[in-house]
Amino acid sequence: MDKPAPEPKAELAADLRPTARNKRFTVSVVALIPIIGAAAWFFSRPDPCRRMADTVCSLQGGNCSELYAAFETARGRIPADKCRDANHRLDEIQGMPDPLLKVTMASSIVSEVFGMEDTRKMLHDVLMSLSAIEIDLEKNRPPDEHVNQVLAFGPKACLPVLSRLRDAETGSAAKRVIHAILVKLNGTDLGEDPDSWKGWCSQVTAAEHRR
Repeated sequence: MDKPAPEPKAELAADLRPTARNKRFTVSVVALIPIIGAAAWFFSRPDPCRRMADTVCSLQGGNCSELYAAFETARGRIPADKCRDANHRLDEIQGMPDPLLKVTMASSIVSEVFGMEDTRKMLHDVLMSLSAIEIDLEKNRPPDEHVNQVLAFGPKACLPVLSRLRDAETGSAAKRVIHAILVKLNGTDLGEDPDSWKGWCSQVTAAEHRR
């Protein structure tokens, strides 16, 4: 059974107040909710589903090709009326002044549409722990507690871990720790190149999604 991440301590909570790092964390949650797939299904979906993805893309920013491809995961399972309901709820949060709250709520809305609330929570907790690891290293604190929080989720944590390893904003010290986490999750070192881990992580993620 997954162990929920404990509430951040007061000092850590202060470190995780809205910052550029925290924006990266919350946006990553939205981008990772759908598990990676191929793009063909998405572009054939009814307009409401395309609009939902467009809204998520606008919140994520940057190149959304992987996000659009990820919607393939739900092919044939998400009716247009679910997308319409999500669009209505996404419209309601557009006027929120706090961008972090807006992205977090969008994450929750889309995860409900995909029936992936447990996955969303795992992504949230793992990304929070990864952000805490970076803070630990910056403040010369041992990151062991937060490393163990990630490891407690087992191999299925590979997707957010690999995403953070790929992130250009992740420092070299944090990348070394994250690489060590991947080694422990897999049991074998597949190399320092993030691409060398993609096949294994895709298999783990697909198997988890089929459960």
